[in-house]
Amino acid sequence: MTDERRCKATRKDGQPCLAWASKTSGYCPLHSENSLQLHVLGGLSKTRQHMLETRMNPRFKPVIDMLASAISETHAGKLRPAAAQGMAALATSLIRVTEFAELIQRVEALEARQRLER
Repeated sequence: MTDERRCKATRKDGQPCLAWASKTSGYCPLHSENSLQLHVLGGLSKTRQHMLETRMNPRFKPVIDMLASAISETHAGKLRPAAAQGMAALATSLIRVTEFAELIQRVEALEARQRLER
């Protein structure tokens, strides 16, 4: 490959960009016209909120919403701290039991698949 396929842009340090360029624009994805959109999308996927929403079991969303509400109510003085602490303990137990049950199901599915492969 020749340098003709390299990006035409210059990096922040003044050096030429060494990434491979698109045949149509002559620029790499990060220096193309839609690079701002790529940066925004890349940043959004790294946020804690996005990671929590995509990796969390959807059944836990109401529990997390309830705990967030309890935190706000406790801070505002509407809910006693002992009640919020009890809610948190129950939520923790619920999540652990649910995760354990899901883990058992996954192990059983793997064992069944292994028996079929024999």
